Amino acid sequence: MLEVVTGSRLHFGLLELAAGQPMRFGGLGLMLDEPGWVLRFSNDASLPTIATTHEAISTDISARIEQVREQVRQRTGRDFNAQIDVIRMLPMHSGLGAGTQLATAVAFGLLLSSRLTTDPKIDDLVQNSGRGKRSGIGLYGFIHGGLILDEGHSQETLRAVRATSVLLNHDWRVVLITPDQFDAVTGGYEASLLERLGQTPNSNRSRMVELAKRSLELARHVSGFVDFTAVLQEYVDAAGRLFAAGQGGMYNGESVSRAVGLAKETGLRAVGQSSWGPTVFGFAEKQADAEKIVAKLTKVRPSERWQIRICTPARQGASWRWINE
Repeated sequence: MLEVVTGSRLHFGLLELAAGQPMRFGGLGLMLDEPGWVLRFSNDASLPTIATTHEAISTDISARIEQVREQVRQRTGRDFNAQIDVIRMLPMHSGLGAGTQLATAVAFGLLLSSRLTTDPKIDDLVQNSGRGKRSGIGLYGFIHGGLILDEGHSQETLRAVRATSVLLNHDWRVVLITPDQFDAVTGGYEASLLERLGQTPNSNRSRMVELAKRSLELARHVSGFVDFTAVLQEYVDAAGRLFAAGQGGMYNGESVSRAVGLAKETGLRAVGQSSWGPTVFGFAEKQADAEKIVAKLTKVRPSERWQIRICTPARQGASWRWINE
């Protein structure tokens, strides 16, 4: 039996939305060790060929798994009847890149469990997962982890992922705040919204590229927390302004805006909304600082349904192991 474990992806914002412009759909993001998916693949012929045995799995997730299975079958010309058991789930539509991590893990797991590959290759993952039409951060992060600058592409099709990554200081922490009420931006609605926002090129793209590159440079310095988070905050704010017309402001809804405010008030740095939200992120320089801030946030959050957790920036991509049954 094969087990594949993924992390999650923070997206700090896209650089460009307009067709024909440089670095379209490029952006800056960060992989986290957790939360993430844990999937197990078994080729035991005695098991039913179902997508998952997880009792809490949704129809949507089962359909996503079967869609990737079919894509891999069409590309390889082989049947993949492995049972895929979802041991741990990453919440969908939460701003953490759950769809890409799931599709990539399924594609890689099917290929590896069938001995058609020995390690993940970015081009294979793009073709077999069906992901990467816009951002490539989650795909690249599945392999490498780290802070990622995606250079983007000019066509809204499957494409080569050109990106650079840097590992963050192992002491730094990210605090995630996920409000319980939000407006999901997915599917056709997301595509139409991006098309509308992309009617005009991003006049601030050059500055955002400078900030993204500078953040990678500062991330290489062990003692560069204050400078790194200051530069990242400027980038995140610029990305928020780029999307303001589509989400009614810098952030996607009242709950997300309130979470950002509380994160800043309690001492987190480089605070923003990941992708379309609702998850809000902020940085702390070390674990003890993060724990103190989380204690404050727990007291002032408006609802116990708001989820708050401390995460570690990923210093590697997804992991996998063979389990003897």
